[in-house]
Amino acid sequence: MAPATGAVTPDAGKLGRKFATAIALHEAGHLEAARAVYEELKSATGPNPDILHLLGTLDFQQGFAVGGAKRIQLAILQRPDAASYYDHFGSAVRSTGNLPLAAAAYRNACLINPASGSAFLNAAIVALETNEPEMAAERAERAVRLMPENADAWLRFGSALHAKGAFGDAVKALHEAQSRAPGSVEVYFHLQVAYLSLTNPHAADQAARRGILLDPGRYEIYTKFQGSSLPGTSNWTGTVPKRLATIVKPASPRTWEFLAAEFYSVMNYTGVAEAARRGALLTPERVGPYNSLATSTHHLGQFEASIRISRYGLAISPRYGDIGFNLSLSAFSIGRVAEGWRYWPRRLDMAKAALRFSLPPRWDPDSAPPDHLLVASEQGIGDDIVYLSCLPDLLEDVDRVTVETDARLFPLLTRSFPGLNLIEKQLRPGPKGETTHDYRHVQDEHHFSHSLISGDLPALYRHGRRASAPRAGYLKTDKDMRAEWQARLAARGPAPYLGLCWRSGTLVTSHRAIRYHTIGELVREIPADAFTLVNLQYGDAHAEIADIADGTGIQIQNFTDVDQTNELDRVAALMSCLDLVVAPATAALALACAVGVPVIGLEKSYFLYGNGWDPVFPNLYPIKRPSEPTLVENRPQRMGKAIRYFLEHGTLPVRKR
Repeated sequence: MAPATGAVTPDAGKLGRKFATAIALHEAGHLEAARAVYEELKSATGPNPDILHLLGTLDFQQGFAVGGAKRIQLAILQRPDAASYYDHFGSAVRSTGNLPLAAAAYRNACLINPASGSAFLNAAIVALETNEPEMAAERAERAVRLMPENADAWLRFGSALHAKGAFGDAVKALHEAQSRAPGSVEVYFHLQVAYLSLTNPHAADQAARRGILLDPGRYEIYTKFQGSSLPGTSNWTGTVPKRLATIVKPASPRTWEFLAAEFYSVMNYTGVAEAARRGALLTPERVGPYNSLATSTHHLGQFEASIRISRYGLAISPRYGDIGFNLSLSAFSIGRVAEGWRYWPRRLDMAKAALRFSLPPRWDPDSAPPDHLLVASEQGIGDDIVYLSCLPDLLEDVDRVTVETDARLFPLLTRSFPGLNLIEKQLRPGPKGETTHDYRHVQDEHHFSHSLISGDLPALYRHGRRASAPRAGYLKTDKDMRAEWQARLAARGPAPYLGLCWRSGTLVTSHRAIRYHTIGELVREIPADAFTLVNLQYGDAHAEIADIADGTGIQIQNFTDVDQTNELDRVAALMSCLDLVVAPATAALALACAVGVPVIGLEKSYFLYGNGWDPVFPNLYPIKRPSEPTLVENRPQRMGKAIRYFLEHGTLPVRKR
């Protein structure tokens, strides 16, 4: 250390020894003793930049970050080429939450001293905190090159690689950190997360066990524990790890949120409600617990409570689409139809809702008819089939309409609405790989003046002053295809013909599965001797149909030359030849309703408020009542009762409004 003036004094040697003493005390953690010596030196030398820097660093270490940052900043003004000053200034301002200023300070430290591993490590940490994984990985890689034995540098490198999506490389870097700091619980926490990203729960749980042994109070490890039954690791299953997290950290709302999510994954809605209620009590200002609580009470059939909780959530976060949509469904379920439609638009603000770019302005139906209206697609093909049932009503109000939908529906819509302009779904990958609708190209080509989303149509034409009666079948099938199917059906067996669909043909998650049944569960309730059964299950159903034949002797006619997923025009023609269709809430249900055949739905009505009738399709009989909870055990038996009614009366037991 030199005096501020740079002059040599007779006391220079004494000051140097004091300075060395202060540094030693500082490094040994004797902070108050070090401060006393620093203050003596400051009095003797004046505002020396080294003393200002070290006093500022000491302030920061003792919890006075703002004052410490100011002192270090004064030191930087006197010596702007000192990399360590910038490094410590960055740490001080980072602790105050000023990440941009911290990032700039670390950047200067790296430029001034490219050999400073500490500066590159700190720069990597800030880049991770500001969600810049590429920069974080680059900075952390420099840090491990400069400090190859530094466990924290390897840990941050692994974290950055994980944030980039390089999960395998992240695991390698984290094992480097583990080898250098086998007693660091932080390393095992990150290893657990990385192995989960690699879908290796066995390795993730092994890492979790090591972390738990080191620090049983680190609740985050429990929250991500998979509960695998692993020899030598753990036999915890189900919700046990998440329950342990709430015991370890009962005052943490995050532990209760994780527990609620775990309960939700196994459809324990009572457990979800209890955990979410605890989370809401701990953090009444956060919207997440209210969303979980509103959703779980809806599934439990407690619709009044769900509406009340949803309102609390919307008071906290008015644009939270998931809660608004839940309120809509709960209102429908107890017959508050106007309220349900009022909140129905919130579906477009949900987290899973696709982003839309260059969508023309929304048409206000109370204004003049638009010059050219785009009806934009909602979600899946089943949704389009349901919502476009209102297309005949719309075409009476608007002359020029273009419909965005799945190309598989083009033949049916063109036949049913000659002259209707159709465009394929304008799907594009978004900035983060998410699905988006991008209308820039078609807008330039078609010059739409206004737009509606197809899901807006039922709110407009099945409710309020424009409401009109729904149609039993609005899609026209091909006459030649229909004649062909009639002949082929007659060759397979006598009428009546009963079409069966029992699940989705796509990925079946646990929550989707609760809406489906096995074909065996349905067949047991069907008087099969009274029908010729016809397969309407899209996807590969060959093995399931063969098992039914082997186990019961019941034959389900399966036409293997039709692609039930892609050849919807042919499938619709087949459905139009059937006397009755049974289906869960899938695209097959919507298509059967749209061609006008009698249909038994294994769920509630569309929009939930039809009690034995459906507000969209009068030919649909829903076996569940709106007021019932999500989980109902006897759906196959209800279906069987409706089928027997159909055999006796020639019609479904549709209740009147």
